[in-house]
Amino acid sequence: MRRLLIGIARMYPGAWRGRYGVEFDALMEDVEPDWREVANVLGEAVKMQIASGRGFVKLAGTMALMGALAALGVSLRLPDRYCSAALLRMTPPKDSAAEANERLQMIEAEILSRNSLAELIQRPSLNLYSGERQRMPLIDVIEKMRHDIQIRRVPAGDGGPTTVAISFTYPDLLKAEMVTYDLTRKFTETETTVARNRIQVWRTAWQEEPPPAETMEVVAGPSDPRNVGRPERPVLMAAGLIAGMLIALTLRWPKPVLRLAIFSLGGVILTYCASLLLPNQYTSSAVMRITPPMDPKRWSAPESGIEHVRRMRREILDPAAVEQISRSEQLHLTPQERPDVVRRMRSGDLRIDILPSQMFQISFNYSDGETAQRVVREIVTQFLERNLIEQRARLLTAGPMYRFMADHKLGENLEVLDPASLADAPVWPNRAVIAGIGFAAGFVIGAATLYRRRPRGSGLAETAAAAQ
Repeated sequence: MRRLLIGIARMYPGAWRGRYGVEFDALMEDVEPDWREVANVLGEAVKMQIASGRGFVKLAGTMALMGALAALGVSLRLPDRYCSAALLRMTPPKDSAAEANERLQMIEAEILSRNSLAELIQRPSLNLYSGERQRMPLIDVIEKMRHDIQIRRVPAGDGGPTTVAISFTYPDLLKAEMVTYDLTRKFTETETTVARNRIQVWRTAWQEEPPPAETMEVVAGPSDPRNVGRPERPVLMAAGLIAGMLIALTLRWPKPVLRLAIFSLGGVILTYCASLLLPNQYTSSAVMRITPPMDPKRWSAPESGIEHVRRMRREILDPAAVEQISRSEQLHLTPQERPDVVRRMRSGDLRIDILPSQMFQISFNYSDGETAQRVVREIVTQFLERNLIEQRARLLTAGPMYRFMADHKLGENLEVLDPASLADAPVWPNRAVIAGIGFAAGFVIGAATLYRRRPRGSGLAETAAAAQ
């Protein structure tokens, strides 16, 4: 036991050993140490090492390294992610690259629609994101899948072929390959169906062969999934490193760190409790699009599809129209609810945003999710009804070709790509962000109190020592 105690004594700083080392060794020769003396000597050695500048640097580096290694060990227990990719090539006909790329964008929008992805997620043979579906709404799971799907279009110059790269990343390597294969199949089958319908329509409607269409081929099928690791690993390791340094700071200056922790925790509690007083807000959304005419040269309209949508948007968002919409029986609004809904619709909570590829999104933010969904559904109905009324009025004065194409749905058509979603999870307030702001505010206030209590003329280290 005496040898162990003498060995621990060598952990004391060199300056202390040079001054008191001989007396300490002589004292150890005259006593019979037990585990209590060993613990006391070890504790004092650690305290002195921490108090010395060089010792603290070593301690902080060691603790930071241990924290990073611990975080790495935790991240290694998380499942890896695998990425499978496929490559398609679309070759447009001469002088028709713009129309072919537009159709390609529409096929992509249809494949990434909520209905299409929901079918993939819930397909029994795939059963994707089973864990996430137990704790998240389906619409959030769909957004997560959209993030895991990457579709990149690389057009060649001078109207040449367009390369389409499709990839999907998932923790299960087999399912990653299966989903990539299914996305590739949907691209090719949808393009084939569009081309077949185009040929049939031209032969039936105009008794002539259609102009050449684009062709799509699979250049490389779904690749064997490659391990892409976990993108969260660097973040986890950085968090472990910071945690280790914080532990070292706590050992060096326990009272100042405890004060900062109390203020920060108090800020989190206060802001989170305050956020509970804020009413939840829910957002419902729907996506609509204008399909292009079968033959743009034969289709004559007074305005383009997007200009038509912009004009209808101005009409629907007109205050008088909003008041009329709020009285629709489909909304089931009570006389007490109607003024609030009208106010929210007029104040910007009702949005109609133009998207690429002839699409636009309708969204409404409200304190009740079902009401938000009903409002969006009613706005969708308003677009469809107004478009139908205008088409019928235009048929009375339009030429025979326009009437023929309108009757057979060969012109521009307004359709619903994603119906109004059920807002079953609040989008505001974000209580995690609010709690983070409270943490930062509490930390700043705690640091300010430490700064004000420092002795005049003292530095940062002296301030922390004085706080102890």
